[in-house]
Amino acid sequence: METISSPKNKFIMERGAGSINFDHDQFLVEDLLDENSLAGFYGPSGSRKSFIIMDIACRIASGKKWQGRDVKHGAVIYVAAEGSNGMKKRMHAWINKYNDGHDLDNLYRISQPIFVSQPQVVTDLILATKNVQEETNLPVRLIVIDTLARSFIGNENSAEDMGKFIAGCDEIKCKTGATILIVHHTGKDLGQGARGAYSFKAALDSEYFIAKIEGNDALTTKLECTKNKEGSDGLKMEINLKIEAIGKTTKGKTIDTLVVIDRDSRLVGAQNTRKDKNIQPPCKNEKTKEIVDENF
Repeated sequence: METISSPKNKFIMERGAGSINFDHDQFLVEDLLDENSLAGFYGPSGSRKSFIIMDIACRIASGKKWQGRDVKHGAVIYVAAEGSNGMKKRMHAWINKYNDGHDLDNLYRISQPIFVSQPQVVTDLILATKNVQEETNLPVRLIVIDTLARSFIGNENSAEDMGKFIAGCDEIKCKTGATILIVHHTGKDLGQGARGAYSFKAALDSEYFIAKIEGNDALTTKLECTKNKEGSDGLKMEINLKIEAIGKTTKGKTIDTLVVIDRDSRLVGAQNTRKDKNIQPPCKNEKTKEIVDENF
């Protein structure tokens, strides 16, 4: 009897629901980011997005809790597509404040745009991730793309162009196991959400809106979940920052930047965003606007 051999199935198929594995935590940052997920953080220019995201990245690279929440320790790749000068200042402030001045050897910077809609760029970043894992002996837990606009080819409003960008991110996520965090801007109308094609939000596992709290002398910023595919999207937090000096120029001028204050932020419900009247402002400084605007 003639036998016909079937070609090998290239898909990984699992039968039934499988085990939920409740004893394994699926988070990267507890209550904020899941492991091996695609996340978007967006807000208007000057909303302190990069300060908060840098703090998250440093917490993962150091294994320190973020705002009282557990994190999974691992290596981080941060794509600073808008330039590395501001990022270096933020890192030095964080290191001096929270890591006893010791550098974060598990955090790797890429100070140029990477266009993940291009297959060769995706291949190169996956290879870079493997190299980082070999050097640190740690999994790469987080890859930050800051910002989408500087890492995007085509028209942000085009579903086709956005689809290519998302496909590149998905391939990187799938082949590295890392969470991909994309920093993005709003348009002129903040109520319309993140700028560009809706397919961006549709592809995300989680999305967060970041904005300054106006009329507040403290450097307080709100972080609000606007999408959580696997859970509640009711999370709202208030995060305080402070001015941190990191050195002086040759002429004696102080070099400073902002750093996130490490304390439990207040969780507030959807109908209770500003009821805590006993909040003490961390600092007051006329230079605040200049610093925030300069460093996104």
